[in-house]
Amino acid sequence: MVRRVFLYGSLLAIGLGAASVAAPKKQDIQAVLADVSKASQNADCDTILKIVTQQVADRDFASAPQQSQIYLYGIGATCAAQQKNLDLALRYIRDATRLPEAPLPLWLMRNNFEAQAEQWPEVVSTIEVIARDWPDTLNGFNVSFWPYLYAQIKADPVLRRRFLKVVASPSYVPAQPGTSVDGFRQEYSAILAEEGDKAGAAAMVALIDDPTTLLRISVDPRLRETVPEDFDARAAVERHMARMREIAAAHATAISPQRNVAMDLIKLDKGEEALATLDAIRPDRDGENAFSDKAEELSWWWDTKAMAYAMLGRYEEAVDAYSQGKAVSEFDQPNISQLLNLAMLQLDYGHPADALITMEPVAAGKMNGSPYGLMVFHLIHGCASFRMGKSDDAEADLSFMKSHFADGPALQTALQLCMGDLDGAAASIISRLDNADQRVDALLLLSDYVARPPTVPKDPDEPAFMKVKARADVREAIARAGGTRKFNISR
Repeated sequence: MVRRVFLYGSLLAIGLGAASVAAPKKQDIQAVLADVSKASQNADCDTILKIVTQQVADRDFASAPQQSQIYLYGIGATCAAQQKNLDLALRYIRDATRLPEAPLPLWLMRNNFEAQAEQWPEVVSTIEVIARDWPDTLNGFNVSFWPYLYAQIKADPVLRRRFLKVVASPSYVPAQPGTSVDGFRQEYSAILAEEGDKAGAAAMVALIDDPTTLLRISVDPRLRETVPEDFDARAAVERHMARMREIAAAHATAISPQRNVAMDLIKLDKGEEALATLDAIRPDRDGENAFSDKAEELSWWWDTKAMAYAMLGRYEEAVDAYSQGKAVSEFDQPNISQLLNLAMLQLDYGHPADALITMEPVAAGKMNGSPYGLMVFHLIHGCASFRMGKSDDAEADLSFMKSHFADGPALQTALQLCMGDLDGAAASIISRLDNADQRVDALLLLSDYVARPPTVPKDPDEPAFMKVKARADVREAIARAGGTRKFNISR
């Protein structure tokens, strides 16, 4: 951190020569900058902050050359952050970015500090400035930050719309190959449709090619008319796969686009081709041929491989792949995502006892998950317990899910189906269909799909689901919600 802090200071100092010569008469700004430079070389943040504090408090500081002000504010903000004084760091960086000549690095620093301080309205405002003035830089942002930010602001309709307008824009093209913001574009197109801008909504939908997002749009009553009734889901997957192959050919050191190809092949029930695609990009290579996105993609490479094995009925190999993925840390924490996926596989293949064993670290509180992740845990734990004859444990899991319904509505329905609670499952489905935020997922669940390959184990809950789906009250709720679709791919 020290090296990065003072490297930043030295980089800014490159452009100070001309500005320093024209220092105000009442203070020798050049001498001040020399003192700061000396302290910077010694990594002496205490001295730097003392100098910056004195200069900023001087009434003549505002008449100093703008580049000198920017430099002092910037290095002061950096030192304040290093000393964990985030309030001071934010004050200095905001003062710096109010100056017309403030460079991009300071705006990026401001965005970082505001996110650390969880000042989400300010984060959105800063992102808007970066998108307007440095769009190519915004393209370089790690897209994994967007879902986190969106979760913080989703409840605020104004902030939500402003953020979506930025990331849904045609000018925003993530630099990370194989990544997508189509989900955000769907959200923004729905807002436009609700506002009566049907042409804008249709134009936004036209930018979307992610197959899963298109399926969601096709049943969203706000956007349904933008997708033809004879929508060919299989062709959409094939088009997306062709584009991912083009991206993969242009980015030979990236895992993500090829893994997307494998995911599309799985959607098309082509498990052997998916495995061959994944084996062609084994992530264990290093040196000059190492993958640029290995840190982000390694566990998901294993996850996708496990899905392909599972679809082909190769259970033991799927278990091994999930276990390999589980061994990879997730955001520097134990990998709960792959652990839960492994437990779900075990449950799907009729091994509820193994699923319970797999989930013991979560049950014991040794691994933490997101609110949604905890709902997945209680679904698997409850269903596995029920199939093991532990009804009390299953009821406890269902009770938890009912009290956290908004964190995973579909998961509660799944547990109720597993437990044979048809009335409860019907009630939760109807509740979802009548809720604008949950409606799309419910309609997708209730839509019709082609049969899965015979290598996939039959879902023991399917008979219960079909009974619920056929109920008059559920059919009425489906009609109120806008109706389902028939898709020519498997679920």
